[in-house]
Amino acid sequence: MKHLKLILSSSLISACRLCNATKYVVIDDSVFECTDDVDDPESNVPHCSTPDGGGSGATSSSRLAPADVPSIAMSSSSSFITGDGIWHTVNNLKTYKTPPLYDSESDPTLKYFHYLIQPIWWNDEDVNNPALTMDTSNIDDVMTANADYYLQMSWNQMSVTYDILPQRQFSISSQSPNFGDTADACRALITSLGYVKDVDYNGLMLVYRPAQSGPFSGYGGWASVNGDFSWMSYQMGFAVTRHEVGHNFGHPHHSSNSYLYRESRPNLPSGVYDGFDMMSGGNGYDISHFAIASKWFFNWVPDSSIILMQPEGSTSECPSCLSSGTFTLQPFDDATIIPSENTKMGIHIPFAVIGSKLYSYWFSYRTGIAGVSDKGLSVHVSWFHLGGYFGASYDSMNYDAFGNTRSTSDSFVVEGTCYHVSPAAFIKDQNVITVRNVQPVVCVDEITAGVSIKVSVLFLDTTNYPVKIDIVEHEPVQCSKSGASLSIDNLDAERYNLLQVKGTGMDGSIDLAMCLANPEYSDTSASSFFYDDYPFSAISYDSEPAYGSWMSLDSNALSCCTPGTNLNVHGATIVKVTNKRNEWLHLNEIEIYDEANTNVALNGKCYSRSTGWGGNPNCLNDGIIGNYPDACNSHSGSTNSENFDFCVLDSAVDIKRIKVYPWVDPNRLWMTDRLNSLKVDVFSHANGLGSINSEYNTGPIEFVGLLAHFDLDNVFGRSKIGPHEMQVDLLNEMTCPNTNPQMMSKTYKTDYGETWILIPPSKGLVIPTGSKTKVELSCSLSQCRRNEYMDNNVCVKCPQNFWSSPGSTSIDNCNKCFDGTELLDGTETCVASENYDEIMSSKGWRLWTTSDHTEVGYAWDIDEIELYEDSQCAGASVSDLPGTVSDSGNVDTDAGNVEGIWAPQNAFAAEGVWGGRRDSNNFFWVAKMFDTDVSVKCLKIKSPNWNDRGATEVRVQAFVAEENEWKNAWIEKNLNVGALSVNTIKLIYGPTEAPTPAPTSALAPIPPPTTDDCGDGEAEIEVTIVFDNYPSETSWELKNTC
Repeated sequence: MKHLKLILSSSLISACRLCNATKYVVIDDSVFECTDDVDDPESNVPHCSTPDGGGSGATSSSRLAPADVPSIAMSSSSSFITGDGIWHTVNNLKTYKTPPLYDSESDPTLKYFHYLIQPIWWNDEDVNNPALTMDTSNIDDVMTANADYYLQMSWNQMSVTYDILPQRQFSISSQSPNFGDTADACRALITSLGYVKDVDYNGLMLVYRPAQSGPFSGYGGWASVNGDFSWMSYQMGFAVTRHEVGHNFGHPHHSSNSYLYRESRPNLPSGVYDGFDMMSGGNGYDISHFAIASKWFFNWVPDSSIILMQPEGSTSECPSCLSSGTFTLQPFDDATIIPSENTKMGIHIPFAVIGSKLYSYWFSYRTGIAGVSDKGLSVHVSWFHLGGYFGASYDSMNYDAFGNTRSTSDSFVVEGTCYHVSPAAFIKDQNVITVRNVQPVVCVDEITAGVSIKVSVLFLDTTNYPVKIDIVEHEPVQCSKSGASLSIDNLDAERYNLLQVKGTGMDGSIDLAMCLANPEYSDTSASSFFYDDYPFSAISYDSEPAYGSWMSLDSNALSCCTPGTNLNVHGATIVKVTNKRNEWLHLNEIEIYDEANTNVALNGKCYSRSTGWGGNPNCLNDGIIGNYPDACNSHSGSTNSENFDFCVLDSAVDIKRIKVYPWVDPNRLWMTDRLNSLKVDVFSHANGLGSINSEYNTGPIEFVGLLAHFDLDNVFGRSKIGPHEMQVDLLNEMTCPNTNPQMMSKTYKTDYGETWILIPPSKGLVIPTGSKTKVELSCSLSQCRRNEYMDNNVCVKCPQNFWSSPGSTSIDNCNKCFDGTELLDGTETCVASENYDEIMSSKGWRLWTTSDHTEVGYAWDIDEIELYEDSQCAGASVSDLPGTVSDSGNVDTDAGNVEGIWAPQNAFAAEGVWGGRRDSNNFFWVAKMFDTDVSVKCLKIKSPNWNDRGATEVRVQAFVAEENEWKNAWIEKNLNVGALSVNTIKLIYGPTEAPTPAPTSALAPIPPPTTDDCGDGEAEIEVTIVFDNYPSETSWELKNTC
């Protein structure tokens, strides 16, 4: 299945079409690459896709002229909001939810969306040809099912209604129609019929037969994200339609946090989906609802059902916030459980606002996707891109907890474990500084499958963390352009071992080889796990070493033993069932029993070589035995003489019995005849399990160490539908199968300059005392990362607050951050400084901000700036004292012009307006260099008589001549940006600075009472207050000094 990705000038389009086996498609003279889509395994039509990163369906403003959009330098600042500023955004989200889509201003809820559906003939189609006339009952059936689904998903709050208009001939032919032309023509047609937008309808759906060429030449659907238009091919399908409507509602395709991002950055990797909701690869499941965050934004889930958390706990902006706690979450995708104050459905942890995007972590419990997710907690990082028709677009990345495998089916945090949510590389790339400071840890205490999940949440202090395992931390390896290596022959196999590789540069590559030293038992194995951050989950919380890992390397006794030596056998880990015929394979259940007669398969993991026809390998060990369709089964995707299913046990088991249940359909017993020639093999190990993309389609697998074999000829058939049981007697000794022993190895591409490798104790029923593991590691690089330079083949950081481009080769390539910005740990580029100095006097004063702190990003207009030497802005302004003005740029000409009607001189005068524009580094500033030193303790910023050109946050900067640098003297946030607003900023640095002027007898001095005056603890105090014209409020505190 294929799809395309593209962005139109006025909206974000999500689309699906058949690429007809071509790699590239040309649309409107632009080339688009076809990429794989796995949205719906049951559908024969392609599904929709969207450009990565979300967006708005709103048309961009015509006031944004090309001259107002300069290129942004690599070192430009990325502004962000932290702390209480985040909650200001969260608490005011309702301002983005406006009529007609939302029903009230006080508690806006998305409740109604009405489509007009226009079926068409292309203008070169014969309207008299009955074969081209659409049966609108198909459209009606699909839209009715869609309406029912959205009602269910919203607890009967969201009505998606529709009217199907008569099929009409379109003004556009089937010869390569495009998005813009078809949308414009459809809107014109609807308007000509007398329909009014947001009165008679909210959205339009164009239904067409596939065109001869262009984006509509295949089957499927397209839709604008956070918009009002969709395109659907005839005949329509329910799964595709609910998905496309989801795009209109503001959802692009959601991703999974993936190792592959380091190959695709800055874009998220294509086709790496969450896999668990209808907008991210889960559209094949009957119940695959929007994420909890999206339901909350639409107010289908109320605030009372969401737990708010932040490291600080309760604050004035978030009084209900918690810094830790234990909570029980109910499934957010169960229509029978109503969200309420007593029914919590999600944990929300916002950590940054950048521009118009709100970034958060969300914890939730999803159960609807055929039981795949109900055994663990879902963890997502999400972002709302605020604005647009629906108030925001929503995008997210699923945290794949067991990230060392390629499959996302093991994404969930399982019972009895703790998961540290480390910052995702994609989020770090957005320069989100606070993501380093907000690192939650969530522990799953208890799960009642399908009913509830109990979790405990806290925040990690990365400077003071616990260590709960017996670990050996080895000396770090410094990566080098000339290559660096480490060889350890006697790693203690009974303890955890931690390796660190530093200075891996921009393209560092690590090769790791590992083997057991002189293994004695066939079931012994060792693993190593690769991380981009310190592995807190394993080390600080004694949890799964796979948590937070991106890759693992497995080594076992059979790959490390010396040829000809004997190995003791304690158990097996693999049971494989193969169809020996060129036939389908479909099974109901595989049971595996140990010496205690326990079915150990229930705690294992099952796979299929290929899957089709609704098959599911997870059914093989779900403990549910029965006939089709009441019980689920595996089912191969095609006929093949090597079709197999297999189950992997948690650890080696001395298997005593195996019981295989065939697929049985009472109405099609002939299908069981396909299973009349099977074989069952029991193996010690399987190599490459961590490289499996999906348990549904493993492809070929290398199984090693055959310990038992059974032929099942004429065991199953239409008259033999019962289970077949085998008594198992495993080998107790085997000869090493190696003919060419070699160490297992993996290559790992590093990210963010360092890699951690954790090697847990070896696994096996018996690990002999003194067991050792051999490890060989090498690292090489060719280029250093941003803000580093190459020195003697090693990457070295630039000096503090200096930046460099990737690939720098000398300290001379390090550049100082622009005035007003700094380079912090965890940031790739210089960001607006959050610090300021106490500066009393200077020749130069200026106001400075970033585009993210302006209303429109490209303009900042100021009517007047008044500077005062008085801390209360009293007396005369000093703004008109002699001096020279300058600016970042203005409407009239380039930066520095002082003659135009929008020039910077107007900012310091009573007449005119400064029409500020950003400089090449994305900063706005307007400055005046006075002839002599000027003391500034207060200032007023006056806005012109219009909206949309203000700044919400500014820095007052002074020029420090000794350092030839502009420095922050004050930072003011949450400014009033309304027309004719006046913001007064007082540079009062602390209690040591007395107010000026002082009150003139406001309070008569009263000597403190002596101990003798206190009597029994009471004293009578007379306070005399004399009022004057002091231009401010004054307060007093009476202290008990008895």
